[in-house]
Amino acid sequence: MNCNRYFVLTSLTIAAALSGCMPVPDKIDLQQQLNIPDLWTSSHSHEAKSIQPWLADLADPVLPSLVGEAIAKNFELKTVVARLEAAAAQVRIRRASLFPNLEGNLSASRSQRVFDSGNVRRTIRSTDFNLLARTQWELDVWGRLRNQTRAAVADFEAAEADLQAARFSLAALIAKTWFDAISALQQVELAKKTVDVFKKSQGIIEDRFRRGLSSALDVRLGRADVANAENQREARKNELDGTERVFEVLLGRYPASSIKISGDFPAMKQEVPVGLPSELLARRPDIISAERRLAAAGRILKSEKRNRLPSFRLTGNGGTSTDTFSQLLNSKFLVWNLAANLTQPIFKAGELKAKVALAEARRNEAVAEYAQVALQTFLEVETALNAEEQLKNQEVALVTAASESEEAETIALDEYTKGLIDIVTLLDSQRRTFQSRSELIQVRNQRLQNRIDLYLALGGGFKMEEKEAATRKGEQENK
Repeated sequence: MNCNRYFVLTSLTIAAALSGCMPVPDKIDLQQQLNIPDLWTSSHSHEAKSIQPWLADLADPVLPSLVGEAIAKNFELKTVVARLEAAAAQVRIRRASLFPNLEGNLSASRSQRVFDSGNVRRTIRSTDFNLLARTQWELDVWGRLRNQTRAAVADFEAAEADLQAARFSLAALIAKTWFDAISALQQVELAKKTVDVFKKSQGIIEDRFRRGLSSALDVRLGRADVANAENQREARKNELDGTERVFEVLLGRYPASSIKISGDFPAMKQEVPVGLPSELLARRPDIISAERRLAAAGRILKSEKRNRLPSFRLTGNGGTSTDTFSQLLNSKFLVWNLAANLTQPIFKAGELKAKVALAEARRNEAVAEYAQVALQTFLEVETALNAEEQLKNQEVALVTAASESEEAETIALDEYTKGLIDIVTLLDSQRRTFQSRSELIQVRNQRLQNRIDLYLALGGGFKMEEKEAATRKGEQENK
């Protein structure tokens, strides 16, 4: 028995010693894949300020509660949560392979044998009861099982990042759809106001026609513009209805088009600071997910290479065996055996080599996907930064255009009433007012949409919060 103990202890010692000699880096440095600038730049400049988290920057009192409701109830997000739970279960499955398997077995059997020797026939009956415990343990000498476990952990971390990305994307989508709804509501109100304006003008036109001061052509043109304005009003109402229903589904509600929409766009509290550090992208969930999947692919590759090496297993059985059930717990009837075996693959028709090639291909695929995600990130950041200034300039121009168009409309109505201009000039001035006001609403919505795109591209606000910075520092130290 002492020899058996010595064999087991020696095997465990060797396994532990060998497994401790193979450290593998678990992080991938993005700098090795891309030439990343230290700072992002744009053509405009603003004074650097302390920036609050992105949702607070939008200064909408209703939006935070709507985002919270969506995260709690959205069904698509729940599917991502389920995938994370599945990844966590897979980690537990893989970790279990590092420990001995132990199972118990209780069996009973009864047999009868007949012996016939000449004139003598004997019948012998026997009963056996067995209470056994079986154990099997693969010694992870080469780290094959540990690499599989670490791959599962990396996949879990990737799934966790996917959940964070899904929450972030959902929050951004809620904000964008909320602003689309506000825009649609404002367009409806503008369309209603435009109908009223054209109807008022139509009244003046028909009054002048009755007095012989204008032609039937003026009346027809005025009526046509009223009808077109009514068409625009109904189209805008339909657009608002559809946006409301989509928004309610995102919130996990029934699409009843009953949600109350705010009438005003929120103000953006902060300007974009100069020289945003490219380090901010390291917190983006999709970057983290791609890096973790790359790490998992690397671990799987290491595990497949270890499959070509010998495997060591310990097996053992222990328990009692007796012909009397009451004696099953009696140590006098103890039986056991302990065995160790070594298995070396010799010929598998190229299967092991093909599995290594498959793992290498998947790792190369993960490298390419990681680099592509990073490039896409920089594209999104640069595009949003560039659009930030352009949309701001567009808004300034449209404010001026809307103001001047309204003044021109007032003057045109007065001069038409006095007979100084024709109907075409009046109607054109009214259309210009409607068009500039409508485009101003669109650009204000686009500015908010673009700001959300910038937050998505950066993975959050304009600076890394203290918790994020501490997490990032810890990850760097663990590389």
